[in-house]
Amino acid sequence: MTVNGFEPQPSAQTTRNGDVVLTFDSLKAGQKLVFWSYFQVNNVPTVKKIDVSNSLLYDNFNQEINIMHASVGGVKKSTRLDYPASAASFEF
Repeated sequence: MTVNGFEPQPSAQTTRNGDVVLTFDSLKAGQKLVFWSYFQVNNVPTVKKIDVSNSLLYDNFNQEINIMHASVGGVKKSTRLDYPASAASFEF
């Protein structure tokens, strides 16, 4: 998929961080240079806190904005990271 000449590529299908495996699910293009990438974690019995380091596309765009959503047990939380911020936490 190419949008305005830019073609994002996920760097890996899975990433191990601590005791969980983050699995790349899909990538969708929106209008202009808007991309939605989806990841999921399976087989986690209880989640109280999620710490995220997200610098997707920071190497390509110094005005990048990353909006993240996390859903646990039907509860959805969201946050926004403006370049160069890359750390966020979700508590459930």
